[in-house]
Amino acid sequence: MKYLSTLLIIFLCSSSVIWSQGYIINDYDVQVELSKDGYFDVHEVITVTFSEKRRGIMRNIPKKIKVDGQTQRIKLSNVNVKDYEYKLINEGDDRIIRIGNKSTYITGTHSYDISYRVYNAMLFADDHTAFQYNLISDWDTAVENLSYTVTLPDYVDLSDDDYLIMTGDRGEMQKHVSLKRVGNKFIGRSLLPIEPQENVTIAIKLPVSYIDRPPAPVPFYKKDKLWFLPLGLLFLLINFFKKSRQNTTNIHTGASIQEEHFPPSEFSPAMVGAYYDNKVNTEDVIALLPYWAEKGYIKILKGDDELYFNKLMELDRDAPEYQRLIFDNLFLSDDTIILSELKEKMYMHLHKAKGLLHKELLEKNLYDEDYLSIFKSYWWLAIGIILFASAFFVALAFQLVITAVGLFILSIATFVMYAKEPKKSDLGIRVHNHLKGFKQFLENSPQETTQRLLDEHPKYFEHIYPYAIALGIDKTWLKKMNTYNINAPYWYGYYGTQYGNASPSFSDFSKDFDIPEITSVFTSAPAATTGTGSGGGFSGGGAGGGFGGGGSSW
Repeated sequence: MKYLSTLLIIFLCSSSVIWSQGYIINDYDVQVELSKDGYFDVHEVITVTFSEKRRGIMRNIPKKIKVDGQTQRIKLSNVNVKDYEYKLINEGDDRIIRIGNKSTYITGTHSYDISYRVYNAMLFADDHTAFQYNLISDWDTAVENLSYTVTLPDYVDLSDDDYLIMTGDRGEMQKHVSLKRVGNKFIGRSLLPIEPQENVTIAIKLPVSYIDRPPAPVPFYKKDKLWFLPLGLLFLLINFFKKSRQNTTNIHTGASIQEEHFPPSEFSPAMVGAYYDNKVNTEDVIALLPYWAEKGYIKILKGDDELYFNKLMELDRDAPEYQRLIFDNLFLSDDTIILSELKEKMYMHLHKAKGLLHKELLEKNLYDEDYLSIFKSYWWLAIGIILFASAFFVALAFQLVITAVGLFILSIATFVMYAKEPKKSDLGIRVHNHLKGFKQFLENSPQETTQRLLDEHPKYFEHIYPYAIALGIDKTWLKKMNTYNINAPYWYGYYGTQYGNASPSFSDFSKDFDIPEITSVFTSAPAATTGTGSGGGFSGGGAGGGFGGGGSSW
């Protein structure tokens, strides 16, 4: 009685282990047929009993193996599962044959008939070819019975030391599975149940020329014989680009910078700022506010720690489009607008106005027309895109790595040339030198010269201030101007009756008219919403040392 109790306990314990995964493999039959062409076909019939609801099983096939420290990539093809829905998915270093439907759960006994072809999994050593295959590898449940057949292409003379079967944990060499050779076949079956995570590996050492070997890989630098084409094109392109810009360099070198007290006529501060550094900044557009105020279109007021913009009259009909876009949307709802009310309302108009301002500059004959027609044309940009796409196509379709890299560098060169500041015309050079002299004067103007200009031109500060903003020197220029006995701009005042007839001082204006704050409001945009949500051949290294993955339920 005591003996029966012990057996019952052993049975219950072993049963709890077997069923811990909710399923067990009753029979696992593997048929492997090698081809002299270097691949082998695998046919597996796996009979499974599910004690808990599962969708099916997953069969893992490695994507690569290590041979003498080198990675050998595996190709899988001709995958088929009879009478069951399946899907091939990638997960880490494995291709997985996932069998079953994700919305359908099953229980009971099911038999899965799986077949596939494996390329590049043979192990080629200098003196032999090895087939080393994991019949069972790292399944997460027990296999009650295993049977297998490995068929060679034809009979070959082998000694008993040229083939063996290994079982147990990875690296172990137990003999819990039989191995018998019959002609060109190797057959066997399990002698004990195979526990979860145990391995069964068959290894066969074949003559060196028995299996056709793939040709030795050609180094990419020998395979790629077209690399000189993009390199030559790049050399020609760079030389052409340099010659196209040479004239500008010569004129700049010989030009002298003279002191200028006023900006170029018919140039708005936005155009001055954008042309000076060849970049349309937000401050270039913000400079239009005091520019319009100086011309009498608007008045800028301070009240209750807020800036107010009051429209006095409409812009002229012939005003540039970039100015009308900002002006009209500034006063879209009312003739008096508070700065804080413009939050998240101007950023799209600001972006469009920058594009219109850039277009306006290109139409002012400030740049060399021949240069623009080549390096600033849409077809030049299209060439860059085509070269960029060609680099990936050549790399993926023909494996011409060096040529692909050359095409990629060539495409980047075209994009850089497209984005680079255009070559200036003679007029453009004169205007740019004028702006250099003007900025240098504002930064380093002698006190007596500035005082004379203020005396001769009472509105000199109001006229120049917008350009100082666009040139990025407004803070330093305000500090310098604060040393002179001048008032706040005539177009700046207080908003509200609580101020009476008081007028702001120049220091008040310097503090209140905050360019960074205005820039922050004009560029503010609504917050984006986010969702939640073994060696080089047969080595007898132990079980699990061959090719072939395991599996699981799901």
